[in-house]
Amino acid sequence: ALRYSLGQHTTLPPHLIFQLKRFSWENVSTKISNIVTCPPQLNVLEFCDDRNSADVTPQYYYLKAVVAHIGDSLSAGHYVCYVLEQQEHEE
Repeated sequence: ALRYSLGQHTTLPPHLIFQLKRFSWENVSTKISNIVTCPPQLNVLEFCDDRNSADVTPQYYYLKAVVAHIGDSLSAGHYVCYVLEQQEHEE
């Protein structure tokens, strides 16, 4: 489950990075190969413990890049990065 507590902070970080550990371990490590989807826009406020605070405004993050492992196992293969082309109106 994904949860974030603002604690003493009043804002969320400017960039959000997820790392999904895509393996299981039962006497031997096994790569999990099922497909994971991610929306191009994510409002993380719904995942914040402090979401009912009047001072918290919606925070949208936009998908910019994905790093993926190409290979049949954890010990073989390589990583590739897919980056979305920046649009003129974006910073």
